[in-house]
Amino acid sequence: MLPQTEALNEADHFSSIHRLPDHLVNLIAAGEVVERPSGVVKELVENALDAGASTIEIETKSGGKDLIEVVDDGRGMSPEELPFAVQRHCTSKLQLISSTVQSSVEEDFSTILEDIRTLGFRGEALPSIAATARLSLTSRLADSEEAWCQEVEGGEIFPVKPAAGAKGTKVRVSDLFFATPARRKFLKSIRVEDSRIENMVRRLALCAPEVSFRLKRDNREVLYFPAQPAKDRAAAVMGAPVNLFIPCQANRGQLSVTAWLGSPSQTRSTGYSQFFLVNGRTVTDKVLQMALRVAYRPLIERGRFPVATVHLHLPFEEVDVNVHPTKNELRFRDEVKVRGFLIHVLSEALSGGAGETTSFAFGKTAVKAPSFSVGSAGNFGQDKNALNQRLMSALSPDFGQASFAPASQANVRKFTETQALAARVLEEAKFSEADGKTYPLGQPITQIFETYILSRAENGALILVDQHAAHERLTIEYLREQFLEGGIRSQTLLMPEILEIGDLLAKTLLEKSAELEKLGFLIEDFGTGSLMVRGTPSLLGTGEVEPLLRDIAEELAFLDDFPAKKAKALEEKIEDILATMACHGSIRAGRRLNHEEMSQLLRDMETHPRAGNCPHGRPTWISLGKEELEKMFGR
Repeated sequence: MLPQTEALNEADHFSSIHRLPDHLVNLIAAGEVVERPSGVVKELVENALDAGASTIEIETKSGGKDLIEVVDDGRGMSPEELPFAVQRHCTSKLQLISSTVQSSVEEDFSTILEDIRTLGFRGEALPSIAATARLSLTSRLADSEEAWCQEVEGGEIFPVKPAAGAKGTKVRVSDLFFATPARRKFLKSIRVEDSRIENMVRRLALCAPEVSFRLKRDNREVLYFPAQPAKDRAAAVMGAPVNLFIPCQANRGQLSVTAWLGSPSQTRSTGYSQFFLVNGRTVTDKVLQMALRVAYRPLIERGRFPVATVHLHLPFEEVDVNVHPTKNELRFRDEVKVRGFLIHVLSEALSGGAGETTSFAFGKTAVKAPSFSVGSAGNFGQDKNALNQRLMSALSPDFGQASFAPASQANVRKFTETQALAARVLEEAKFSEADGKTYPLGQPITQIFETYILSRAENGALILVDQHAAHERLTIEYLREQFLEGGIRSQTLLMPEILEIGDLLAKTLLEKSAELEKLGFLIEDFGTGSLMVRGTPSLLGTGEVEPLLRDIAEELAFLDDFPAKKAKALEEKIEDILATMACHGSIRAGRRLNHEEMSQLLRDMETHPRAGNCPHGRPTWISLGKEELEKMFGR
């Protein structure tokens, strides 16, 4: 505790209110606006876009610490404007009715902030950068014969002077944070800062696909995006051909969205490859992130992140971008409406049946309209030559051991069976043509390794279907549909099954018996550590009950309660439980299927949502087209 005299002196010191020097104010503000080199790049590029640039070139050195230079061919600035550009709260982007604040126009000021159509508007970026670094601003108007240069060093503004320069503006920032050494020490490694700058340029490139972007790092070009259509820019930013993404375009009232969604099998360990824009502005927003996560939840494994670009458009007055100096965050006037709209349209785009939305081809994109294709041999851990060998071996067990010995009785019988199979396939193909229906997954030919279904598509491509993964997806969709309609139908067992699963798991299940009944399980207490199962979900048949209920008990053990306060956790947990039930109730690898069962599975895949991927995000089928086969055989 301080002595009384010292306490009084300290109180006197803090009670003296005084105005901070302008330079110190700029340094404090700079800490919010310019957090790291990528923030500087963002502010400078946004200024270039607001100036109407058609070409933007960015160059950095040492992760942006030593140099950040942004050159554009935009409108440029006059020598009279340059000194204002480096002063706080000076901007050309908010047009005022009067330069004097009067009570009669106060309402007009609030209206201006509700209709912000430019990326920048606060007038803080350049002064904040100039307060912490050495800034050189060289600019020339289109109709001017010479350029002018404004220099600022650590907040000290020098007189404007003539300079050589092309039409537009060149901003050179060197020795970033030299005036605030503490901030410089907190920067990450050069590699990390370079990565953040690159990601920021990708995000900014999405804002203006009609503008070309070039990023150079330590005198080496690392990114180049020419002016291009929005869909091509999105694909280039995400690093894959445009036909590898599911397009999404939807409108509802004043809301509209344009999105390009990656395959559920192409997930990442972080959200680094997710890009969100609102009215042409790149943002980091929890509402948009949540909507994307919910849309993909039934399709990908927990803890994985999809690849996607989502661009939302809505009236400017319906969103507040004046939330944080960095302008990365925003607020929606009707958050619930925006979230609901996005979840609905993104889920719809991802809900096509197999053959409608996603095709997986080895080595090259499968050409199918109107679907998109993705995949390569590397995605499935298969070597093409090995795959070819295994495929031939499965179709003909004698492959690789052929001889010219006289045909045995077994070989004759096998040849006869093959002829019969070919005849049946031809008959089904004729029937398909007669009934006028199209079957994207084709007609089944045979089963390989009692795990994969081989079929022939109408375009001649070979289709391989993972029977367990495909049936698992169909089962979870059936279960989810019944659950949402009020509960999964139960099948009463003729002989109740007694389970001895231990006190903890038995107690967990009994506490949730009412909720489990909605999932189709009818259970009762049967003594210490034991349960009596009277009914199971009818869709799951008569499989083993104990392993399934054990898994569900372990799922529930992580959830304290089911009430509304845990609604989000319950929703996610129910999805996990349904996935567990679907896995236990699906056709297993190694089960022999007859021709009718294989055909029915293919038809169900074509008509049920999200059937192109299992609940864990893995593909349920792949396509081997003519080009892929010819490449395998070296033709």
